[in-house]
Amino acid sequence: MTVTPPASWAGITGTVTGTPCGGTSRPLAGVTISAVGGSQQVSTSTDVAGHYTAWLNGSSKSATVYASLGGWAPTSKAVKITRGTATTVNLQLRPDHGC
Repeated sequence: MTVTPPASWAGITGTVTGTPCGGTSRPLAGVTISAVGGSQQVSTSTDVAGHYTAWLNGSSKSATVYASLGGWAPTSKAVKITRGTATTVNLQLRPDHGC
C-alpha cells in the first residue's frame, strides 16, 4: 500500500547496513528505526533489503534518526528535514562486541 503524506510533512528514508567482524557490509532487515523531531517520535523497521521510510511533521525542520538491532551497536544521526521532501539518511551498524 502506498500512502501520500500531507504536503506539510517531511520524509526520512534510507538503508541500514551492517559490517560483521572481518566481513562485508550487507543490508540489515528488522532494524528498529526511530525518528525524533521536535515533540514527535515515529518508529518503523527496515525491510529485507534494509530500507525504511518515516514521516514527521516538517515544522520541526530537524530530526534525529536512531537505529538499533540486537547484536549490533546502536547508532544515530541528526539531519535537517524539509516539508514536502524526503531526506536520505543511510546508517551503518557495527557489531556490539569488539572484533
